[in-house]
Amino acid sequence: MRTLQSDSTLPLSAGVEGSVLLLAVIVLAGVGTGILFVGSVLAAWQRKELRYVLISAAVGALFLRSFVGLGTVYGVVPMTTHHLVEHSLDFIIAALVLYTGANPASSSSLRVVRQPYHCFREGVHLQSAKRVIPAV
Repeated sequence: MRTLQSDSTLPLSAGVEGSVLLLAVIVLAGVGTGILFVGSVLAAWQRKELRYVLISAAVGALFLRSFVGLGTVYGVVPMTTHHLVEHSLDFIIAALVLYTGANPASSSSLRVVRQPYHCFREGVHLQSAKRVIPAV
């Protein structure tokens, strides 16, 4: 019976020869960050606050990193491009998280408020409108 070892390699025709363990870690990370990304998008949609949108963008960048890693393992993304993209995404993630924590304006919400607009035309009273205003 053969056991799974970290030095077993996948038969890849081009690019990085990745181990089964490396591929499993990248796939698990992709699934985990994908679930977190969907949750963060749903939270941002429900709360409609800037901080939730920024955190959702940061988690989305984490999710994107998994695809870059898979592309590198399968030889689609060259190693130089891999490093450039991965480190750029790291910078974007750090900047979004730091901005969200440091900026007090990121805690403001974008509330949808119904405010009546009265219009009298031919004796009919119309009242409707939606405006998005930032909460203070």
